[in-house]
Amino acid sequence: AQLPEWARTAVRLAEALRIPADQLVRRWAKAQTLSVGEQLERGIRYVDVRAGWNRDLERWAVHHALTGAAVDEVMEEIKTFLVSAPSEVVVVELTHFFGDPTPDDVERLALMVDEVFGNMTARYRAGKSSLFERTVGEMAEANDRVVVVFEDDDVGRRHGFWPRKTITNTYANTDNFSDMMAFNHDVVSAFNDVNYDASAILKTSWTLTTQAKTVVASLNVFEKNPHSLLELAEWKANGHLSAFADDATRDKCSIGNIVVVDDLEHSDVVAVALRLNAVG
Repeated sequence: AQLPEWARTAVRLAEALRIPADQLVRRWAKAQTLSVGEQLERGIRYVDVRAGWNRDLERWAVHHALTGAAVDEVMEEIKTFLVSAPSEVVVVELTHFFGDPTPDDVERLALMVDEVFGNMTARYRAGKSSLFERTVGEMAEANDRVVVVFEDDDVGRRHGFWPRKTITNTYANTDNFSDMMAFNHDVVSAFNDVNYDASAILKTSWTLTTQAKTVVASLNVFEKNPHSLLELAEWKANGHLSAFADDATRDKCSIGNIVVVDDLEHSDVVAVALRLNAVG
């Protein structure tokens, strides 16, 4: 019941065409080719972990229509990077919590994350909900190296994790580039309004989202359409981020604090972020 409509459509199509359903779903579920560790080495400092509880295996795993790596393995990759790069800070957002986990299961997830990062965790203090209070250098100096934003506020509070409201999440939920760009234009305009919450951390999603019709179109042999989420990102989205950022800069606007892309390997998002922050 938790599968998105596009994944259910993919399963039905696969069954009708007698092709492996998991292969078709995987094409449209896989958002990155690089491991989390490799992404961190290339410059990303925000990790979006959609966590799913596997009741049969009694473990938490990354979930995006299909089950991926164990969450504890992903956390260990992040920790390995932080140990190797003592001046860096990473934001980790754990969301969605698929699989109908019980409160005990969610507590188990929080305990695991807490045990992995230990005293490197930047603890949330009630009433201090902005990440703008300190610079990255100041946080690193204090060994506050990882900011954990946790979907379940009650469980997260017991562990000093940051509440889900910390990050303002936005995404267009479309496979159409023009619609996605128009959506993000409106998001950025609102973010730069003088009345916008000054403490907000805005996440701009420069991503196209698989729809049922996207999967259907990918099987049309008479048209040249993307055959995977990675191709959708590479062909239609990633090449336009730099121009979008430049337009915002000319208008003296910020495009947000976090920018999310699919297929990092073929995206210039890190270069864009460095340019926007006048680094390098």
